[in-house]
Amino acid sequence: MEWKANFSVGDTKMDDQHKGLIVLVNQLAGENEVDVREALEKLQEYADIHFRDEEALLAEIGYPDLDKQAAEHETFRKWLDEQLETYRNGGGSDTIRARIQNYLRIWWIKHILFSDKAYASYLK
Repeated sequence: MEWKANFSVGDTKMDDQHKGLIVLVNQLAGENEVDVREALEKLQEYADIHFRDEEALLAEIGYPDLDKQAAEHETFRKWLDEQLETYRNGGGSDTIRARIQNYLRIWWIKHILFSDKAYASYLK
């Protein structure tokens, strides 16, 4: 996954956090399960910070779809918690890792390009 200029929402902090999330998603291509588990744990921590910051920004600008955005964030948190639980209990495999990588790439691109880009016009 690679950052592209069209991912920008027009807020430096949000864009930088999105870039950091992409780096973490790319780390999931690690060679062993320990790398994947560690990357998922880092992703969980970073996503929580990003979601908190993003929701605070959206509240500050009076974004009308904040509830929808927060619901998407919560859905992602729950999914990530489930994946981490699988890895912590020794249930990781190459198949699961590939499924996680694919899901994350699709989810983040879709989330940034559609949900996050929807608030970009409110930042101006």
